[in-house]
Amino acid sequence: MVVGFTKETIGTALNLVKAVVPARPTNPLYAYIYLEGTGDDLVVRAASAEVDAEVRIPAPGLEFSPLLVPPAFIRAVEAASGPKVHLAAEEGRIVVSSGTWEAAVNTAESEGFPTWPDKEGGTKATIGVKELLRALGAVRYAASKDAWRSVFRGIVLEFVEGGLRAVASDGYRMAIYDTGIAVPLAGQILLPVSGADEAVRLLKEARGEATLTLHGSFITLTANTGEFEASLVVRLLEGEYPDYRRVIPTEFPTTVVLHAEELAAAVRRVSALSSPKDHRVDIIFDGESRLATLFTEGDYGRSADAVRAGVDGLTLRQAYDYRYLLDAIEPVEGEVVLRISGPATPTLIEPADGGGYKAVVVPLRV
Repeated sequence: MVVGFTKETIGTALNLVKAVVPARPTNPLYAYIYLEGTGDDLVVRAASAEVDAEVRIPAPGLEFSPLLVPPAFIRAVEAASGPKVHLAAEEGRIVVSSGTWEAAVNTAESEGFPTWPDKEGGTKATIGVKELLRALGAVRYAASKDAWRSVFRGIVLEFVEGGLRAVASDGYRMAIYDTGIAVPLAGQILLPVSGADEAVRLLKEARGEATLTLHGSFITLTANTGEFEASLVVRLLEGEYPDYRRVIPTEFPTTVVLHAEELAAAVRRVSALSSPKDHRVDIIFDGESRLATLFTEGDYGRSADAVRAGVDGLTLRQAYDYRYLLDAIEPVEGEVVLRISGPATPTLIEPADGGGYKAVVVPLRV
């Protein structure tokens, strides 16, 4: 039977799956995409060492046994010229057509492809799509990019009494986001960065609430876009995350209030001549002049700028890796508060109007 889909719907669904297919698969089967026609839905899956993805697109009448196709299947769908894409399963191939155009993609047996976990198992909780997206997006930048950094390559989701909390750190900076939404789970889980990235990709297309299910060594995340259902299986990182609360300073001789966009713009301007060795930007916070004066000096010269600042406390000179400073203030809209514990101890950064976000940045030596 031939079943039609709007190109926009099937394209969005396949893009979610395509992102999971690894460039260099550790398992040869990971190079393929799983297809199944259940009679009600077209089921599309992809798998990798850390994340599996599944979409279920309504397709009444489309029924065929599980099979595998190469990523060329997705390219064939993308090549369709018309607003509708039609699929049909034939012996040994999937036929993709749109108007006068047609492509037949060879298929293979699905034996050995990772199975999907039982939806009835595990411990479930629901959380608003927008809030979970905001939490993951606010802290993602602080996770380590180095493969050897073990648990620092992950994002912590911590289920605390006050609500769901997301935490990420690479040892030099840290980001925290408190949702303030109670979730009926306890403890914490550690998502690999790849899993968090795919979760963000899914949540950007979803609406309403997402279902988070704990299965021990992995989680499933399911959400609906209004056009189809999408799910992820994320295998959790092993290991104990350090007590991040110990590095959050509690005493601040100087507190500075600035406009986040003004500060970010000034940092970008002066960083043009910073040293590529340490990406250093120095800042003098002066309560008398009510200015934050930024300057940098590298092999190519020096640069300076100043922005308005409300300084409460001691006049201080601080130095930061400008990339870390920019990352920390980017999630803040309006005024940002820098709570400075000292020139060699962490700086706490948070929005002036509250909210769940805060960041910790370790300064460079002055």
